[in-house]
Amino acid sequence: PRSYPVLEGEKLKNCQHFSREFQSSESARKTLISFGYDADRVDGWFVGSPPRVYEKDGKIWSCINPFAQYLAKQTVLNSVQGQRSLQQIAAWKTSGANFAVHVCVAGSQGTVCSWDKLPGGIRDMESILPSLQVHEFPQAGHSIHNTELE
Repeated sequence: PRSYPVLEGEKLKNCQHFSREFQSSESARKTLISFGYDADRVDGWFVGSPPRVYEKDGKIWSCINPFAQYLAKQTVLNSVQGQRSLQQIAAWKTSGANFAVHVCVAGSQGTVCSWDKLPGGIRDMESILPSLQVHEFPQAGHSIHNTELE
C-alpha cells in the first residue's frame, strides 16, 4: 500500500466542504491548485476529452473532488485489501475454481499503478495469480473508459 498523510483540523474541514461549483473558470482553477493539484494538470481538465471542469448552467462545474480523492487514497490506495483479495482468488483457483481475472492498467501518465512495486505492483499481482490477464492501455489516462474507446 501507499502511505498518504491524514488530513486534520482546518485542512480536513476545507477538503470536506469543497464545493464543485464555481462562479468563474479562474476561481475554479485557483481553488483546485490550492488543494495541491499541479497547474498544468488543472489546465488540462478544462480542455480534456471529456473535460473534467466545464461550464454548466452559467457556472463552472468540477468533476474533480479533492475530498473524494482523499477518501480513495485513505481507503483504497492505502490498503492491503486488494492484495488479500487476490490471494483469496488464487486459493480458489488452486482449489479448482475456473474463472478469468482481468486487470486493466492505464498508461504511465494516467495510472496510480506501479508495475514493479513490492508488494502490490502489477508484476507482484501476476506472481500471486499467474493466470491473471493484464491489459495495458498505454495512451489512456486514469479513466481508461473515457480516454481509449477503441
